[in-house]
Amino acid sequence: MNIREYRIKTKQQLNHKGIQDAARNVDRILMKQLGLSKMELTIGEGKELTNMQKEQLDTDINLLLQHIPVQYIVQEQEFMKLPFYVNEHVLIPQPDTEILVETIVEQYAGKDVTILDLCTGSGAIAISIAHYLPKANIVATDISQDALEVAKRNATTLQVADRIQFYQADIWEGLPAQKWDVIVSNPPYIETAVIPTLALEVQKEPHIALDGGIDGLYFYRNIIIKAPQYLQEQGALYLEIGYNQKEAVEQIAIQTKQYTKIIHRKDLEGNDRVIECRR
Repeated sequence: MNIREYRIKTKQQLNHKGIQDAARNVDRILMKQLGLSKMELTIGEGKELTNMQKEQLDTDINLLLQHIPVQYIVQEQEFMKLPFYVNEHVLIPQPDTEILVETIVEQYAGKDVTILDLCTGSGAIAISIAHYLPKANIVATDISQDALEVAKRNATTLQVADRIQFYQADIWEGLPAQKWDVIVSNPPYIETAVIPTLALEVQKEPHIALDGGIDGLYFYRNIIIKAPQYLQEQGALYLEIGYNQKEAVEQIAIQTKQYTKIIHRKDLEGNDRVIECRR
């Protein structure tokens, strides 16, 4: 069987089972397993697969049929034009979160800045900021030691490990004694009851990184109310929010009476995605 025949067969198989983005996911697996670029895959589609290659590919396709996200299968996801290693211990970085990073990079370009990244997961936010802000010094935390191991691996691979300190911490518990210019977080914000209704692939991601409590606002309350204690004067808090959480999260910030300015930013699809609270 050649590559073209394998692509056709597996895409039909996945489509029949209702797997999303079947064509793209098959190609990602083929490129990863065969070490080919997209162009090389297309040009070389007449190449015969060895029995060993087909067995390895079949193993990965079977994982797709079990609704395992393709990013976990190939163990990679691009974010901010950087390649991140991911596994089942971390959320898969999404394009929506890039506006959060881009906002900070734009506002602090060329500046010496200290940054705290809460709920770092794969390290995508902290590491991307470190990459694009070479004068930034960052502390990144997560409650999951498994997630921190992934983040540390990414920091080393992307050559920013010397400017990021990692701590296992439950939001504010376990932090070093200091204050920061910027606090940033993409915390869990999905309502507990909604998680079982999500796409099966999303449900394979760690629930601890998805579950924002009964109303999805548990972590926002914790972070917004206490953040001023950990911010420098004129410091700022940046949070990713769910598409329908703008008003609720804004009210939490207003009720603290500790922020002088609250700004919202939209993602590429026009959804409210980032809230910036300035002291």
